[in-house]
Amino acid sequence: MADVKLEARAKSQKALTFTIPAAEIESEYGNKIAKYAKELTLKGFRKGKAPLSVVERQLGEYVREEVSFDLIEKKFDENSKTLAEGDQPLPYSTVKIENEDSLRPFKKDSDITVTVLYDAFPAVKLGQYKGLSFDVLNGEVSEKDIDAEVEKLREQNSDV
Repeated sequence: MADVKLEARAKSQKALTFTIPAAEIESEYGNKIAKYAKELTLKGFRKGKAPLSVVERQLGEYVREEVSFDLIEKKFDENSKTLAEGDQPLPYSTVKIENEDSLRPFKKDSDITVTVLYDAFPAVKLGQYKGLSFDVLNGEVSEKDIDAEVEKLREQNSDV
């Protein structure tokens, strides 16, 4: 878990900061752009026959963004699984990238350092619970109370 920093924020929100190396981004980018080049039909070229440079010029920015966000999601999942149980994200929490707009446009051959915000279980400190006393209330129910409740239910369901 190198280059990973966990920070507690307001209430039960956590911030996980990590870096994705440029080499990993460029490797994924190369694979993805080559895949698109094989499947893409561009004007003036047969399907899958457009030069990589042409495909990169037309789609490079979008593919780099797609790859970057895919890697952010993948690295967040990997890093969050290695956290202590109380620091892991809730299964239903909404994950948000902090200052997402400042990441764009994704530059070639540069690392991405990202902070992901998410909700975790709040820390609970258990207070004194042993040796407490309480009063037991009278829980008696009379026949009259039962008849009144039955009559109330009959009235409610009389149309049925």
